[in-house]
Amino acid sequence: MCGICGIFHRGKIAVSPTQICRMRDFMIERGPDAAGYELLPEIALGHRRLKIIDFSDAASQPMTNADRSVWVVFNGEIYNFRELRKELIRAGHRFKSQSDTEVLLYGFEQWGVDLFSRISGMFAIALYDVRQRRLLLARDRVGKKPLYFSNQNGIVYFASDIKAVLFTLPTCPELDLEALDCYLHHTCVPDEHSIIRGIQKIYPGTYTIFADGQSENFTFWEWNFDYKEKDNPAEILSKCELLIHDAVLRRTISDVPLGVMLSGGVDSSLITAILAQNVPGKIKTFTVGTRDYPLGDVLAARRVANQYDTDHHELILDFNVTDILLELVWQYGEPFADYSAIPTYLVSKVAHDYVTVMLTGDGGDEVFGGYSNQIIPFNAMIFSRLLPFPFHSLAKRILNLLGTNPESASILGKMLFYIDYLKGFPYTSFYNLMGFHKYRSDLWSEPFRRILEKHDPLHPYHACFKKSAHLHPIDRVFLADYKTYLSYDYLVKIDRASMANSMECRSPFLDTDLLNFSGRIPPLLKFKNRRTKYILKKIGENYLPKDLLYAEKRGFGIPVDQWLCHQLKEVCAQIIFNKKALQRSLFNYDHIRKIWNEHCQHIYNHKHRIWALLWFELWYQMFIEKSIDRNTPLDEVPKIIN
Repeated sequence: MCGICGIFHRGKIAVSPTQICRMRDFMIERGPDAAGYELLPEIALGHRRLKIIDFSDAASQPMTNADRSVWVVFNGEIYNFRELRKELIRAGHRFKSQSDTEVLLYGFEQWGVDLFSRISGMFAIALYDVRQRRLLLARDRVGKKPLYFSNQNGIVYFASDIKAVLFTLPTCPELDLEALDCYLHHTCVPDEHSIIRGIQKIYPGTYTIFADGQSENFTFWEWNFDYKEKDNPAEILSKCELLIHDAVLRRTISDVPLGVMLSGGVDSSLITAILAQNVPGKIKTFTVGTRDYPLGDVLAARRVANQYDTDHHELILDFNVTDILLELVWQYGEPFADYSAIPTYLVSKVAHDYVTVMLTGDGGDEVFGGYSNQIIPFNAMIFSRLLPFPFHSLAKRILNLLGTNPESASILGKMLFYIDYLKGFPYTSFYNLMGFHKYRSDLWSEPFRRILEKHDPLHPYHACFKKSAHLHPIDRVFLADYKTYLSYDYLVKIDRASMANSMECRSPFLDTDLLNFSGRIPPLLKFKNRRTKYILKKIGENYLPKDLLYAEKRGFGIPVDQWLCHQLKEVCAQIIFNKKALQRSLFNYDHIRKIWNEHCQHIYNHKHRIWALLWFELWYQMFIEKSIDRNTPLDEVPKIIN
């Protein structure tokens, strides 16, 4: 696991060792074990290394092939590199290391861009083809590893971390308003944007070729739902279990200690069970909880750890968030309001004292149907049979006259919800309840509302749904979750939080073979008996207690709402409503004060929206105004910015 960077200047500018090393060293946490750089006539390459496989200098980067015609810097792990290495040796290639990086060099020599569809793993890759004078940037299928770039007058700056690009560009950074609009709806910045105008992201499952001052994008993988398995459910379960088993063990390739981030949920518990049954020695497991908050997950994880006799470590949080908040703002680089980043960062910090690699359950919900929004199309289909479409309009009028609330849990409320859902499916049925979707018309100040009037912050959803119109409604939701929140929220959260602590996280449920197979599973089988994650739970019955498997899903809770009303109340208000922000006039601060007062008076819980505004303002002061840095005490921030 590493950090990569480079400047593809094509001889237009001179890049000094100091410049490329400064760019590289913004990512020191991603690779504290070694560092390298190379200055070539048309490109400068930089690399920070976290040693996982092959500790020798022969595996150092930037790396080149025998005739120096191809260069590579690479971040990630290629899980099938040994099989590919054997194939390349048979084709006549000679290797000097045991690393997966070298397989990329000779794989590109042998197969060209077909290399990307052959490799299985998580990766961000920069390949420079000396003969054709072109740069190739590629990103793994689901976006586990980040890759940012900016094309400034034909000079391409790229890196694993947005900070490395941002602080190397010759121009002053500008806020991208459309990205901000999306952030305030999604609580994170989608892959289609970056928060800095002029900086872009390589999309998951794609590569971009830069040559002759031009660039062209190509897709090498998409999650395919077009074809379905014809086997009976028992055979599908058997195949699926074998694929999960292989995916877990494939991710044990490592020359450093390995553990599991054990949440107590089905996904990470199943990973722990498979590892414990198949690798020698005790598995190290790590669990995080919050003092004075329900500890159901901690107790569930403890049961799994006891069942499989793991070397278990529990982190019960009782901390002052002010100690790490600015560090998180720095490490994430873009505004990121998913506050589960806090415990993820802290458990990674603790685990780093014991292991360098952790397996996580990320992707289990997206692949096997663990979210309520995925089962809603299934429930809506049943509802439409009970109340056919021709009667929906009349029923809606009656329910509205009765004052029915579609967000209530009552029978009438559910009826009105499904009527509205089916009428709008999918384009008006999906948005983040934690964001500002319902408040957008009041959020922006008038000048910025006019600027953004033609921008639809839900466009990532709409593009996905438009492309998947031919699929079953449940599959459309699966595809949307994969292309949106999995990529630019959950995987961003785990990557930045773990790499800030020089920790590599691997996700067996996002294995390529498993993803390909899961797309072929009939959608109704995933919710058999109207159960979320039916397949995974049935497989889990071979490894785990039923009461644990079928317990109600619990999200990890931290008391953000309490912080905003008590410990952080004063400092948060001073930051959100600071003098510079008011002068900037991006937002309608009368409306924001209304939201703030409703939260503090316990009228309505706006914790997600307030947290999003707080993080954005801290980010703006750190990256645009540059008035604070990662080491500034949080309680000093109001004095500085006011």
